[in-house]
Amino acid sequence: IPPEDLPFERHATSFRAAPSSSHLPVLSAQRMFNPADEVWWHGPWTDQKLQSCQVVLRKVMRHRYSSDFLEPVDHEGLGLDDYLEVVKQPMDLGTVAKKMDAGEYGFPGQFRADVVRVFENAKLYNPVGEREHHNAVLMLDMFEETWREEKERPETTGRRRF
Repeated sequence: IPPEDLPFERHATSFRAAPSSSHLPVLSAQRMFNPADEVWWHGPWTDQKLQSCQVVLRKVMRHRYSSDFLEPVDHEGLGLDDYLEVVKQPMDLGTVAKKMDAGEYGFPGQFRADVVRVFENAKLYNPVGEREHHNAVLMLDMFEETWREEKERPETTGRRRF
C-alpha cells in the first residue's frame, strides 16, 4: 500500500496512523537470512560480492519507500528528544553508501549489518502501525529478496550497469 494511500494524521513530531486505519497491515516480523548464507556474508570480499552489494544498495536506495532512510534522522529538527536514548547506533542508507565507497567495510557482513540496522532502528523507534515502522519492515524484506536475487546471478565478466 503506498504511503500516500494510507490514512495518516500529522502529530507534533511524527506520522501516526489515524484511528480508523484498521486496514493497515501489521508488519513487524523480524526477517533473518538463512544460516547457510552466513558463509557468503562473513567470507572475504570478492569482486562478485562487492558488485552484488553495490547493486543491492542502489536498488534499495531507489525504492519508492526508501526516502525516510536515505539521510540521518534529523532528531533535533523533528523534536525527537529521546531518539538517541532509544536508537544507540543511528544509521542511514546514505552513510552506508559513503562507507561502501570509502572501502570501510572489512567484509560483506559489516555492510549487511549496517543496512539491517537502518531498518531495525526505524522499527525500534516507531511503534507498529506507524508509517515508518511499516516501511522499514517492507524495506528490510526488499533488501533480503534483492540480495538473494543478486547472489544467485552467475559471476559475470566486464562491467554491469547499476
